[in-house]
Order: sequence, then structure tokens, then C-alpha cells
Amino acid sequence: VLLTTASILHVAMARFLLLRFAPDSAHLESMSALAHLLLWSAVLSPILGAIVVSGAAFAGDGFLALEAFVSWWIASGAGTAILLPFILSLVYSPRSDLSLVVSRWREALLVLSLMVVLAVVARQSAQALPLLLGLPVVLWSALRLDFRITSSLCVVLALSAMASAVL
Repeated sequence: VLLTTASILHVAMARFLLLRFAPDSAHLESMSALAHLLLWSAVLSPILGAIVVSGAAFAGDGFLALEAFVSWWIASGAGTAILLPFILSLVYSPRSDLSLVVSRWREALLVLSLMVVLAVVARQSAQALPLLLGLPVVLWSALRLDFRITSSLCVVLALSAMASAVL
């Protein structure tokens, strides 16, 4: 019940902040809109849910409450930052310029290959360093390729992190 309440508060706060301060950011029409979306929904809105979780942990130990706050805030914010742009890009993103991707097909193939190599290396490694090496690849994709491709790469990077942790 507590985790459900914290999650609902996160979503409600994100919706309120977006509608109040950046109502057009969900359309992802500019880099500024993406920055507003991530600020309001991935950085600030998880704080309310983290306060609820840490309040419950405070009954046991003050240090445990701080750890619960930080863990909830980071996990919830990272999940939102990874999945929300991908979901919104499927709904609101402007039409893809296929000529851009076709003209840069070698770069797109290289980015995909690097992500596959990083997923394989991360599977073999017990450390998170190979997955952190995926961030420059995502940045390269963001600067050179389409938004939908970049948001898809973010989801692939997150899923490879989860798969390497589980397997």
C-alpha cells in the first residue's frame, strides 16, 4: 500500500507540475521542452513519493530513512527519465525525417552495434561501468540521429542493465 501511494503521488505531482509550469512540454517539439519534461517529471516529482517512503522508514532508524529517500528518488526519477520520453515520442513526436536516418545509415548501424557490444560486455561484467559507457553512445545518437531512435536506445540501455542484473 505504501509503495502504491508513493507511486501515485509521484504521478500526480508530475502531472500537476507539467500542467502548471510546462503545459506544452509533452509534445517534445524542442530540446527545451524535453528539459522541462525531465526537470518537472523526473527530478522534482519523485520527491513527494520519496518523502512518503522515507517517513515509513523513519520509524525504524533515521539513517534508514535517508537511505530510503535517496533510493526511491533515484530509482523513480531514473525510471521516469528513461521511459517517459520514449512513451511520449511514440505519441507526440513530430514525424521522423527518414532521409536523415537513411543518409546517416552507417552511423545508425554503428550506434546499434555499439549498444549490442555494450550489452554483451555488461552481461559478462559484474560492474556497471560498461553500461555507463553507453551514455556517450546515447548522446551521440541524440545529436546526430532521430529523437525516436535515441529514446529507444535509452530503453535498450535500461533493459540491458536490468537483464545483466537478473541473469
